[in-house]
Amino acid sequence: PDFWLDPRDLGDIEQNLDSIEQLLSSAHNLMGWNQVRTDFGFRGGGQTVAVIDSGVAYDHWALGGGFGTGYRVVGGWDFSEENDANPYDDGPEGSHGTHVAGIIGNSSSTNPGVAPDVDLVALRVFNDAGEGYFSWMERALQWVYTNRNAFANPITAINLSIGTSWNSASIPSWAMLEDEFLALKNAGVFIAVSAGNSFSSYNEPGLSYPAASPHVVPVMSVDDSGSMSTYSQRHTRAIGAPGRFITSTVPDYAGNHNGVTDDFAGKSGTSMAAPYVAGASVLIRQAMQFVGYTNITQDTIYNHMMATANTFWDAATQTNYKRLNLGNAIDALIPNDEFGSTVATAYNMGAIGPNAQLSGMFNTLSDADYFRFTAGTTGTMSFAAHLSHGQTASWLATGLNGWTSGPGGQTYNFDVVAGQTYTLGMSATGLANYTLQITTESSVGFVDWGTITHKQINNNSQSGENWYRVQTSQAGYLTAEAFYSGSSVSIDWFSTAMQQVATGASVAGGKRV
Repeated sequence: PDFWLDPRDLGDIEQNLDSIEQLLSSAHNLMGWNQVRTDFGFRGGGQTVAVIDSGVAYDHWALGGGFGTGYRVVGGWDFSEENDANPYDDGPEGSHGTHVAGIIGNSSSTNPGVAPDVDLVALRVFNDAGEGYFSWMERALQWVYTNRNAFANPITAINLSIGTSWNSASIPSWAMLEDEFLALKNAGVFIAVSAGNSFSSYNEPGLSYPAASPHVVPVMSVDDSGSMSTYSQRHTRAIGAPGRFITSTVPDYAGNHNGVTDDFAGKSGTSMAAPYVAGASVLIRQAMQFVGYTNITQDTIYNHMMATANTFWDAATQTNYKRLNLGNAIDALIPNDEFGSTVATAYNMGAIGPNAQLSGMFNTLSDADYFRFTAGTTGTMSFAAHLSHGQTASWLATGLNGWTSGPGGQTYNFDVVAGQTYTLGMSATGLANYTLQITTESSVGFVDWGTITHKQINNNSQSGENWYRVQTSQAGYLTAEAFYSGSSVSIDWFSTAMQQVATGASVAGGKRV
C-alpha cells in the first residue's frame, strides 16, 4: 500500500526572526559548533547532502542562488506528480524543505547552517498541496543510491524530516523502505530521520516511521536549554539535537513576498533537529577523513556521536537520553599536539646532523609548532615542509632573519654555527599533516692534516673558527688538547658526516676532548 506522509511538524512554531535569532546562536553554543568552527574550521566542503522533502528554493542567496553545476544545490528531481528535473520548493504548502536545507548548510553569516560549504541535492516528494507518498520517497531513495557518486562531491548523507502516525521501537508491518535504507547504509551513507512530534499522543518512548527503521539514525528535538522538547517522540536509540525555534532559509512566498528569495523564518519540530544531525555527520566525516579514517560508515559516525554525546534526564519518561555534542565529537578525533606551541615549550630535537626528518600535525587553526635544536654542522640549514590539504608553511625563528616559501617546497633557509642552539617555529593557515625534512650544507673549509698518529702545533694565533680534518692511523682513543693564553678556546670533534660527537672539557691551562 502507498501511505500518505506528513512533511510538516505538528504544531510548527513560526515566530518573528528578531525574537529567535539569539536562540539559534545558543543552539550552536549548546552543540559546541562555534568552538569547532573557531578551532578547526571544518565547514563540510567536499561532500553532498540529499534533502528528501518538499523541494528546495535553490535561488535563495544563502543556498547558492541557483541550481546545477557551479551552484550549491548541484542537482535533484521532483518525484511528485510533476515528475521533472525541477525540484523547486513551490507553495502554497511548501517551505519545509528549504528550511531543512538551510539548517544543514546555509551560508549566512548571522544564521549559518551546520555545514555551510556542503553541496545539496533537492529531491521533492511532496506536491504543492503538501501531499506526499511512500512510493515517491522510495523512488527518491533509489535515486540517491544510483547517483551517490554522480556529482563532483559524493552524497554522504540524507535528511528525511518526514513522519507518520507511529510510535514504536520497531517498524510497522506496512513499512516499505527497508531495502532502500539498508542498501544506502551499506554504501556508507548517513541517514538522519526526524523522530516524530506526537509524544503527547502516546506519552511513552517510541519513534515515528521511518525513524523506527534499524537502518537510519533517529533524531529527537531538544530546546535551547538542552532538555527534551515536549512534543518530541523519543527513544534511547535516538540522539537529541536543537529543534525548537530554529531560524533558517525559506522561499519568498513564506517570507516577505517582495520578489527576492532572501528570507529567513523560525520553525520548531524534530524536522529541524534531523538536519542539524545530518550536517553534523558531514563535519564528523570530514574530521575522520582528515585524521586518516577509511571506510567510514553510518555506524562509524553514529557510534562516535553517541560515545561523545551528553547524557540528559527526561522527567516525562524517567529515562536518560543522549544529546549531540559536536564539540566533543570533533575534539575526540583530533590528536593532541605533539610539539610545543611556544618558544618556551619548544620541542627539543637535540643535535642535528646534515640530514634529519620528523612528522607532525597542525591540529587547530591557531596551532604553531616550535623546535629547539643544536646545529651539528656549520653551514646553511634548510627546512622543507611538505603539508597536506594544500596548506603553505609560515616561519618564525629566534635570532634569525629572512624566510622564503613556495608551492611544494615551502623552505626556510638560514646559516648556523656548529654547536649553537636555535629555535624555529612553523605554522599554517589551516589544519594539515606535515613532514619536515632538514638538510645542512656545510660551509666549513678544512685544513687537511691527513693520516696521523701524533701532531703538535705550537705558538698558533687565531680568532674565530679553524677546522682540521684528520684520518686516524689505528683504532683506539683520539685526543685533542688546546693550551692557550688570553681568551678562552673551545674544542670539539665532529664525524665525517659533520655530526658533533664530543665537546671539550676544561683541564689545567686549556681544553681536552
